[in-house]
Amino acid sequence: MLNKNTQQIIQVNGGLACGYLYERFSKLPPSDHIQHKLNDTGFKLEPIVNRKRKVIGFEVLIDRSQHKQKPEETSEYLVSSSWSFSAGLVKRQLDFIRERYKQIDTQSVFVNLERNNLCDMTLLNEICDTNRFLSNHNIQLVMEITERNHCYSCPEVMKGLLFLKHNNVLMAADDYIWWQDDFRRNEVAAGIYGIIKIENPVQWIKHDINYCVDSRLEVFRATVESMLENRNLKLIIERIENEEEFVLLSSLPISGFQGYLFGQSNLE
Repeated sequence: MLNKNTQQIIQVNGGLACGYLYERFSKLPPSDHIQHKLNDTGFKLEPIVNRKRKVIGFEVLIDRSQHKQKPEETSEYLVSSSWSFSAGLVKRQLDFIRERYKQIDTQSVFVNLERNNLCDMTLLNEICDTNRFLSNHNIQLVMEITERNHCYSCPEVMKGLLFLKHNNVLMAADDYIWWQDDFRRNEVAAGIYGIIKIENPVQWIKHDINYCVDSRLEVFRATVESMLENRNLKLIIERIENEEEFVLLSSLPISGFQGYLFGQSNLE
């Protein structure tokens, strides 16, 4: 049971209890199921390349190929539903990088961070420690802040973002929505992020942008140029699946490209 003071602390967003803080303050260790999933989750490195196809970074991703699971048992589901799992996953990924940094011959390593973990100072300090460690070996840690906004307008999110920025941790906004107002637009305007990651615009017909590809790319080009104006930002396009898409996108002011086309790397 939580005491009354702790119960008051976790009342946020108009009196609704924050489930992530409840899970934290209960001080219970991760359940056996969560701990087993953490121990059983493997990783892969997906390359990020420049327009000359030189690898400039890797994103650490969950390796889904290890075994088939029910949707509610996948690591991706647990990341969005369990605070302890998402925090534990980041810690495992940081350990994965630190143990293999000599094998990671690249400029940058990207790690996903859920917004609901930005109130965890223990985790944020571990991120800062790993960033300093990698910096000493000329590797840039990039924390990729996901688009899942379980915390809505909780002030602890901005506090966490500012803490990381103050400690020189480079951050990227993941799956940024350009065709309408992304809820992180004020964070971008405030200079929180150094990198914006956007899904492949060639495939955006699924988002009801039903122009032909050339028209769609012209709309995207204008948006990108506006985003980059007077801002020290880099853009990375994700989910590039074939050569044609890469050629089309290479003509845009994009710093990096990522997707199935460029393969993956597994470090044992």
